[in-house]
Amino acid sequence: MPPREKTREMLRIAEALQETAARLSSRLEGEHIPARPVPLYLPVRISDGKVQGVVRLKQVAAAGGLGTLGRNTVLLSPRFGQRLLLAGVVTVHCASESGQLQRSPTSEKSTVCTDSGHCIRVCPEGALGPDSIDAFRCRTVHAWVPTVFVPAAQWMLGRTILLKYLASLAPWIARTATIRCSLCVTECPNFSGTAKSGT
Repeated sequence: MPPREKTREMLRIAEALQETAARLSSRLEGEHIPARPVPLYLPVRISDGKVQGVVRLKQVAAAGGLGTLGRNTVLLSPRFGQRLLLAGVVTVHCASESGQLQRSPTSEKSTVCTDSGHCIRVCPEGALGPDSIDAFRCRTVHAWVPTVFVPAAQWMLGRTILLKYLASLAPWIARTATIRCSLCVTECPNFSGTAKSGT
């Protein structure tokens, strides 16, 4: 898709997911189960110099057996490849009747990433490294946060009070931004939804 069309479609899906999470949270609250939807855009924080979500849905999904994290830090599903957007609801912990957490049969450790490193090589700005990602070097993020403003942005993302105000701006920024590059996803051998040998 052209970048603007791709961005609109991603936002449409993301907003539907956010609405679903809000409805689920409301229904749980109606059953007297404390629950809150996870914000899609903010709050985020800087930890060890990296931008992180307060609830890292990709890691939670991987731990729950829905896929594994690829070199490009994106969740890879054995069924859907990287064609995923995630939403979540945080609620109280409920143990099973036996007192043990039941693991899904698909939660056994399995690697979907072909480890080809193609996503790292294809990134035009070198934002992806073998062990981490520099979000501020990504073309899409860099369009909104030029290099000269990165230290200020990192400082702001480390301040909880400021994040409360930034959170209200995040959906507007997302709606007006354009996904300028998605090569780390679309050039991955897993993008078709089936694991293939590395290129």
